[in-house]
Amino acid sequence: MNSRRSHFCILVDAADYGVPQHRERLFIVGLKQGKYLFPYPTHGFDSLDQRPYYSAAKAIEGADISDIEPGLGGRFGHLLEDIPPGLNYSFYTKEMGYPNPIFSWRSKFSDFLYKADPDIPVQTIKAQGGQYTGPFSWENRRFSISELKRLQTIPDDYEIVGNRQVVIEQIGNSVPPQLGRILALSILDQVINVELPFNLAYLPESKKLGFRQRKRKLTEVYFQKAQIAIAKLSKEGKITALADSIYEEKGESIRFLSLENFSWTKKSSPGCIKI
Repeated sequence: MNSRRSHFCILVDAADYGVPQHRERLFIVGLKQGKYLFPYPTHGFDSLDQRPYYSAAKAIEGADISDIEPGLGGRFGHLLEDIPPGLNYSFYTKEMGYPNPIFSWRSKFSDFLYKADPDIPVQTIKAQGGQYTGPFSWENRRFSISELKRLQTIPDDYEIVGNRQVVIEQIGNSVPPQLGRILALSILDQVINVELPFNLAYLPESKKLGFRQRKRKLTEVYFQKAQIAIAKLSKEGKITALADSIYEEKGESIRFLSLENFSWTKKSSPGCIKI
């Protein structure tokens, strides 16, 4: 790049800008001269007013699902039903506490049998994938094309031509219009000097976004979800043999799971399920 020109870059999560999807992407803005600041997140923990993320359930409300057949089929399709929303194939691993592991830890991509959580943004929609590549709906089915467009913030009336796989590839390769809109407005304001009918807040150059740090803490959240699901399956009789060695604390077997605080104890008490 010409040394006389300036370039500015940032790694952002689309969910921080009102997209119902966690999608990390690097953006670079190049200028012949002058300064540029990236816009402040409009949603999530880094936003100025702590506005909640745009949830997946809210995004797809009322979307057309006529092109979807229930279930997945195939070798692993039946496994989707018991996976808690927000988790993937790792639910069936020893590390998540599953008593009869089906998969090894980190043996698949993170979107393998990934079931979306309706209360938060979905994980990244991929352009390419196989039969078991998520996100899948919390209703234990594939998302319809209309739902995927909503999750990418593509307008309902925007027509994408092709069969299902071709359309998904175009959706997965696109920049969410809502994210592009925010960045375009910031360029109009700062570079082209177009007066906007509202004010945009901009990130100081020294400001670091925290989505990467929060992402590292998700394993504990997923583990707690897995424990609740395993306890429920056990109570329903869907899991008939639980391995004691999996539930240990300082070398001692634990017999009861508290559904209130997800802690293990040797003694029964209200709100506990015997494991």
